[in-house]
Amino acid sequence: MTSNLNEWRKMWWVCLCFFLGLLAYESIIVLPAWILLYLLTQGTPARSVVRWIVVLLATAGLHLVIRVVLSGSIIGEYGEGVLQSSFLNGLGRSLKAMGKTFLPPSDNKLLLQGAFVAVIILLTYSLVRFFQRYARENRTIVFLRLLVAGYAISLLMPALAGVSTRTSEGGRLLLMPAIFLCMTLSLLLLKMVRPDWLQITVIITAMVAGCILLEMDNYRWQRASESVREVLGLLKKHEGKSLLVANLPEEIDGAYVFRVGFKEALLIHGIDTGMVKVVSVVKRDQGVPAAFTVQDRVHSLDGNLTGNYYPPVVLSWDGTKWGEVPFQVNNKQ
Repeated sequence: MTSNLNEWRKMWWVCLCFFLGLLAYESIIVLPAWILLYLLTQGTPARSVVRWIVVLLATAGLHLVIRVVLSGSIIGEYGEGVLQSSFLNGLGRSLKAMGKTFLPPSDNKLLLQGAFVAVIILLTYSLVRFFQRYARENRTIVFLRLLVAGYAISLLMPALAGVSTRTSEGGRLLLMPAIFLCMTLSLLLLKMVRPDWLQITVIITAMVAGCILLEMDNYRWQRASESVREVLGLLKKHEGKSLLVANLPEEIDGAYVFRVGFKEALLIHGIDTGMVKVVSVVKRDQGVPAAFTVQDRVHSLDGNLTGNYYPPVVLSWDGTKWGEVPFQVNNKQ
């Protein structure tokens, strides 16, 4: 946007990057709104603004057409539940999304709320001081306003979809807001924090904390992958037998396991889907039922188990690993 290329070349590169971004993360779909704001603040002629909006919307439209042709839908099975909640809950979801860009997930609700309030007070104070100190530097003020506006605009997707403050669920939707947030904090740091050694200390501390949190998140995804491999291995091991799967986890601490795609995973691994029946599913932010509950759920199906499903091998997830649960025969010969 700020290069010396002519307008059409600039449009080509911006649209190419926009298209590649859409292939990676859907939250970038709001980028045209920020570009429109940027063009207006730069005094761009109306005809040029219209051209930019047309080519950006055409790029988004091309992406949606390709997405529908290849996948058969726009948002997919997982995304179908994204916009189900009431619009009146939008403010709460926005605050959650905003808080999660600053704070790691936690089960301690009061701690998160207190930390969020503290962050908002500190950030508000820093912004007010910044505007007071650099009120005469118009370009700097406009740049900061663009960054803050970009942050607010990019929160639209996570606010609509909702994010979990207890797990890493929805974290991918915060990547674009994080870009604007990091640029905003960097500007505040460089302009407001003195001396230089304190700037360096803050930067190093933030980098170390980020690396630690990233590794913790990677560990959760590794656990999710291991649980998938484990259950598919057990199902393959008992191939040819009737199988019941209890407590099938949708996720592990926000890392997806089998929210969608369980049947497809069976087909890919050559497991007969007709011999596998899911008894119960552990949903988002839901604890794993106790062992006796699993038994009760399985036993309650006794009267409905016929043909291939009786007597079955029962595989159950206990929150840490998969294992076989003894199946009690109730009045069956």
